[in-house]
Amino acid sequence: MHPIALFNLFRKSFRHVSYEQLSTIMSGCNSEIIETFLPFINDTMEIFDIKSPLRKAHFLAQIAHETGQLRYMEEIASGKAYEGNISLGNILEGDGIKFKGRGLLQLTGRNNYTACQTYLRTIKKYHNLDITSSLENAKKVASNPELASLVSGYYWLKIKPKLNVKADEDDLYWVSVYVNGWKKQDNPYYPDKTKEPNNMAHRAEMLDIAKKAFGVN
Repeated sequence: MHPIALFNLFRKSFRHVSYEQLSTIMSGCNSEIIETFLPFINDTMEIFDIKSPLRKAHFLAQIAHETGQLRYMEEIASGKAYEGNISLGNILEGDGIKFKGRGLLQLTGRNNYTACQTYLRTIKKYHNLDITSSLENAKKVASNPELASLVSGYYWLKIKPKLNVKADEDDLYWVSVYVNGWKKQDNPYYPDKTKEPNNMAHRAEMLDIAKKAFGVN
């Protein structure tokens, strides 16, 4: 089958998010980027139980914000700030840079990279996965769309296991806290909160678009 015909067949037989839905949410992307990420995001949603309309909407809304609509897969900072961070498992020289934040939702730190690698190796397709042995392999979490997608699912279900629960409750505030953390904001989106994640207005905008794409009222 011709590759274009095969893609069109896949587009019609999507499992969790369609080409049209993903392109609506990631409206800043061209068709090539959407086509590249579509099967991997679908796989991620299947593996990490992100299947209900609300879970999908919250998941993709956060990704849309965090990546600038699938443009950026790696934090801008060098990672040196994580050097020697024992809570992240960065015990060796160079771990800060090696295990800086990467992925659609960023995997950060030796402990998280190692745990994610161990988990994904239980899936037959990824039993030889290596994202920890070298800086070059760790960088694949950002440069490889499949890995960038999979680690975001691992982050969502395993590193922050309350995310599906809060998505089910349609709780944008706590979903955003688990993704981004919180701090005092100069111009808060929630006037009754003492702390909140960064850029809540844009997260809310992305969620509204995603919910409409999945037919969530």
